[in-house]
Amino acid sequence: MEFTTGSIDIYSGKGNSESVAHELFRLAPREALIPQQELPSNIEQVLAHSGALRHGQGGLDYTQSRLLCDIIPACSDIAPLETLALGEIVHYLKQVGISGFGHFTAPRLHAQCQIMALDAVTRRNLELTRTIRQGERTGSLLWVLDHTITAMGARLLRQWIEQPLTHLPEIELRQAAVEELTGIQVRMALRAGLDLVYDLERLQSRIAADVATPRDVVAIAKSLSAVADVRDALADVSCALLTEIRSILDPHPHLMQLLLCALNDNPPPTAREGGVIRDGYNAEIDRLRRLTIDGKGYLAELEAKERAGTGIKSLKVGFNRVFGFTSR
Repeated sequence: MEFTTGSIDIYSGKGNSESVAHELFRLAPREALIPQQELPSNIEQVLAHSGALRHGQGGLDYTQSRLLCDIIPACSDIAPLETLALGEIVHYLKQVGISGFGHFTAPRLHAQCQIMALDAVTRRNLELTRTIRQGERTGSLLWVLDHTITAMGARLLRQWIEQPLTHLPEIELRQAAVEELTGIQVRMALRAGLDLVYDLERLQSRIAADVATPRDVVAIAKSLSAVADVRDALADVSCALLTEIRSILDPHPHLMQLLLCALNDNPPPTAREGGVIRDGYNAEIDRLRRLTIDGKGYLAELEAKERAGTGIKSLKVGFNRVFGFTSR
């Protein structure tokens, strides 16, 4: 589970410690929830190598896990064993104070029979994402292939390199998409649209966790505007994979228009600083903002208004510590 992107990946394999160790080596997790029991030595070595923080967990029954999984709308239909594992993760996240789970997408099941099995030694020798000698990205296969524009695309490419497909229909779908994107016109139009898309996966998680800043919200609005350009760039594609992608792209025009109209183009880092809402969007906000900028002018107008209303030409608006602003 990756909280910052809202992704849940489930890996099913042979169930032995060797296959688990190989998968953990590839993932290099930063944190791991492990059963409160002794682990096989090869798994211990992989966790130690990755420097993962380990948390003992366990003890939930299926009913408890099911209730916890129901917090995530996209996880309503997963197998019992997966439910137990996911329930433990959600239980731990709630213990450390995390409550927003609405941004998670449906779990992706990765069957071992559809992915090429690569052990740790093979991965190192192939230099998929790191070189053998310096352990650097530069010089690796990922470094050669990565011409992605968005952070989301970079993560997906890395996942594809680390998990080569063996399932022929899926391979052919990708090949057809790559072939169609060799056309310069569609590829350049697509890259131009993607160049304006921020990291929507992580922005969405910040919204769900209630830690988003005004700049995050503006980034979402600008990205939604770019999504419309990306969809237009795919208007004439014919292969199945790109056609499917185009069909699910939704720029949410009403939300996009609301955010672009309401928010300043360059808001402050935090809402506490003010200046988030665009001038002219809301009359009451404009009035209050004017008070903070031109309080004397407002008082002069109020004084003139009160003089006209009361007919008292000598009336003045003043301030005292007991009653605040008063007219006399």
